[in-house]
Amino acid sequence: MKQHAPGPWKVSKSGRSVSACGIKISQSSRPCAASASAQEAIDRMLQANARLIAAAPDLLEELQELVETLERVDPGVYDLDDAKAAIANAQSRQD
Repeated sequence: MKQHAPGPWKVSKSGRSVSACGIKISQSSRPCAASASAQEAIDRMLQANARLIAAAPDLLEELQELVETLERVDPGVYDLDDAKAAIANAQSRQD
């Protein structure tokens, strides 16, 4: 049921881009005049975003399996509305 780009997604050595199956997402624009500490903060944020993007397909799949298991094992015990909304949101962006 996966509709996202197949992985595995790989984070570049610089941590500034992710890629899979010929698809590359990168951050190439930089502020014109950023202090070294500001640029370091931006680089850390970009690296964290790249890692999150690379992990997203696995996270979605695991969340789907968790929701299905909890509904099957203990139906009605857990409030899974937020988890289901997150899944629906991720799936709607894959279309």
